[in-house]
Amino acid sequence: MSRDEDRAPLPPHPTLDRYYADQAGQREFLDSMFEATAPHYGRLDGLVSFGSGPYYRRNALRRAGLKPGMVSLDVAAGTGLVAQAARALVGPTGRV
Repeated sequence: MSRDEDRAPLPPHPTLDRYYADQAGQREFLDSMFEATAPHYGRLDGLVSFGSGPYYRRNALRRAGLKPGMVSLDVAAGTGLVAQAARALVGPTGRV
């Protein structure tokens, strides 16, 4: 057994009541944060990753076995960049 397995999980952090008082306030706070940051996501992602995102996505899909002519399903869990990379890999005979 490793040392990590011996440790009890950490409890969640306490409610950040200086930002919101209840569950509805939390949702409103998170929505406002998302709305403020979403327009800048692509640019910031490129800066933080030093532009390696397209390479990483392509490489991950190749390592997963995606090839021309295959079908890939994107479950809409992001910005669509993985789907774009998949479309380039499957080519005109494949589907995303």
